[in-house]
Amino acid sequence: MWSGSRKTAVAGVGFSEITRNELQEAVTVLSGSGAHVVLLTTPYNVIGWPRRVRLDRSTYNPDWVDRWNNSLRAVATRNPATVTIVDLNRFLDPDGKWSETLQGVEVHTYDKMHLSPEGADLVASWLAPQVVHLARAPVPTANASVGAPVGVAAG
Repeated sequence: MWSGSRKTAVAGVGFSEITRNELQEAVTVLSGSGAHVVLLTTPYNVIGWPRRVRLDRSTYNPDWVDRWNNSLRAVATRNPATVTIVDLNRFLDPDGKWSETLQGVEVHTYDKMHLSPEGADLVASWLAPQVVHLARAPVPTANASVGAPVGVAAG
């Protein structure tokens, strides 16, 4: 990945810094007029059929997903009054790995990545009340919904 005149490995520390800076810029713009920003974590994905994929920078790579989601959490932690994390990853993948079904519902389409109509309904029924609650809530002074980064013990 290029940042200015500097090339950075997608899996490297520099990439996480670049990602967090870009996310911070987006949050600053989106919250600049007083909006509260809600960031959804990325769920895990599996490849549904043979294809060429660069796994080092793909949502098919659980380590990449964890790094991305940890970057979201880091930005939310830096902006507790303006950002809330909603953990779609934990909802869709409660065991910390890709899940085909949830609450008896086959949540993915044939490509194993996109939500099925039933999966979309399940996510909507889980997500909508949270968004409504956030829209009605007073401006927070701390972000209690950030959670612990993946691979880091809560404590």
